[in-house]
Amino acid sequence: MFRRLRSVVRSAVDIAREELERRREEKRPIAPQPPVPKKREPAPVIVYFEKDRNQRELERIREVLEARSITPRMLDVAGDEPTIAFVMREAKCDRDHFPIVFVAAKPIGRYNDVVAADVSGELVKLVFGA
Repeated sequence: MFRRLRSVVRSAVDIAREELERRREEKRPIAPQPPVPKKREPAPVIVYFEKDRNQRELERIREVLEARSITPRMLDVAGDEPTIAFVMREAKCDRDHFPIVFVAAKPIGRYNDVVAADVSGELVKLVFGA
């Protein structure tokens, strides 16, 4: 019985050796996988506006952004003097120019500026990094 067991074990060892030799002979290099591009999170788009001021322009801005699948954060700054001062300083505009669109920390401007950025492709680049 010992001889039988020994022959079975030996044959399993021989099979494993043969398999190892076959694999060594092949030595096929594994093709590297192309890197998976990481999708960047879109930059925040903030629309600063004053309640009941330039509502038509505000709706048009919202339409342009939503046409590009951009969901803006709408901030009503009526009565918030420090925020109004910040927007006017950064966007270099007057109080009458609200609503103003920002992408992250960069001011884009009013409706006409948003449309110009959209047509040139700059808007999508700023938001999605494409």
